[in-house]
Amino acid sequence: MVRFARIAVSPLHWKGVGTFSSRRYLVGFLLALGCRAVSAASCPAEEPHGPFVVSPGVELNYKAVGDGPRTLVAIHGFGASLDTWNDIAPLLEETHRYRIFMIDMLGFGESSRSKTFSYSIQQQADTAAAFVECVEAESGARVSLVGHSYGGSVAMGVLGLLKDRNAVDHLILIDALGFPNEVHFPLYINILRVWGVNYLLLNLTSSSFQTRLVINHLFYRHALVTKDRVHRYAQYLRLRGSHRALIKTAHQLGNKPAAAWLKAQIGTINVPTLIIWGSHDRLIPRAQGDLIHQAILSSKAPVLVDTGHVPQEELPGDTAQIIEAFYGGK
Repeated sequence: MVRFARIAVSPLHWKGVGTFSSRRYLVGFLLALGCRAVSAASCPAEEPHGPFVVSPGVELNYKAVGDGPRTLVAIHGFGASLDTWNDIAPLLEETHRYRIFMIDMLGFGESSRSKTFSYSIQQQADTAAAFVECVEAESGARVSLVGHSYGGSVAMGVLGLLKDRNAVDHLILIDALGFPNEVHFPLYINILRVWGVNYLLLNLTSSSFQTRLVINHLFYRHALVTKDRVHRYAQYLRLRGSHRALIKTAHQLGNKPAAAWLKAQIGTINVPTLIIWGSHDRLIPRAQGDLIHQAILSSKAPVLVDTGHVPQEELPGDTAQIIEAFYGGK
């Protein structure tokens, strides 16, 4: 059996093909032009880890854990990888209530990096939506999306793209970026937008130095910024194409058309939504959480956690308990 994967293109290219059936007809046409189908054996619903082939040369790395009936797809933030869920995933897994898929976005972790990628929110959302569609179709169960920081932007974009598919039943946002034009980004992000200086900075300082500088700003508990945690992030910055991905993504964060597109997607979300926020977040202020709550009528008011920007790493136990309570668990 062959399962078609949706090609990673801008959602603007999908205008007028909003249903799952029509999208598959379009994908079939693109495949006839030389694109490749995804075999059922590579579908993430059936494999615990590996590359999910979106189109030739475009692969999403993922890892799946847990054997529970509820399916979660977790999307990391800017500059991170699926490893950001390493502390919280085992806590959710041991409840036997969840099957958790963690993906590396394009350009991050072990996923594809290409000179042709725009790394826009739209492109990331479209690619993640292909993953979600495959999981939902193969498992026969609707999916809950979990997005942290920039991954929250992508998760909200996925919901907008799949609103006619009814494939997603819940949304969990952790210190998510919903309205980028309302945020004053720190120097280490803004400098990535300065041509020449960005490449000098990334090439003249080590990835470990860069990582430690950033996560010291992100974490409220600096004692957690250990050598192992720095390596968790820094190891992927050394891979070819990572600097390009960081720079292009940083430019997208200040892109007004992309922000307008994201705002439009947020306005369509109508699934139960949990918003978790680190009360000491110095990157994305709690005001973003309030704005998201106001925009998503089906959301709960932000639940505060005594952390910085990365609650799932700083206080994974507390964060897991909040998620459990959201689903009615103990």
